[in-house]
Amino acid sequence: MHEYPDIARLKIELEGTAPRVWRRVHVSFFTKLGGLHRIIQAVMGWDDGHPHRFILSGDIYDRVAPGEALDAVLERNWRLDSSFYRDTSFVYAYGPNDRWLHRISLEEYLAGNPHWRYPRCVGGEGAWPPETGEPFDVGRVSRRLWRRYRYRPRFP
Repeated sequence: MHEYPDIARLKIELEGTAPRVWRRVHVSFFTKLGGLHRIIQAVMGWDDGHPHRFILSGDIYDRVAPGEALDAVLERNWRLDSSFYRDTSFVYAYGPNDRWLHRISLEEYLAGNPHWRYPRCVGGEGAWPPETGEPFDVGRVSRRLWRRYRYRPRFP
């Protein structure tokens, strides 16, 4: 087995909600933001019916100024690890006029388990989507995620 981490543990929290709505997910270290968009849609119960954008804290190559939204064309090739360059979190805005703001926080990097399917939801609370009042169930969220985002990392 190799010595570098394969998986990022992220916390996705919908800001400004009471009670709190959040999800904890394990995703590949090499996930692109376009893929993360699909992951967020699945775990938060959204249907991708509204515009979205990523608002980053900056970029090692100065391609994005702090607080600036990432161009939709760039997000397809922008890696997750580059998104955390100047901070351990960034914002995912979804809906008309950025109605729902999600704080994406890097909690830690982990070694992947070759017997697990990724990405995977490992925790959370709060209704999904918030306006439905439907209770959170980690198994149901993971199944929805796997149907929408088919990825399984390969380990040596």
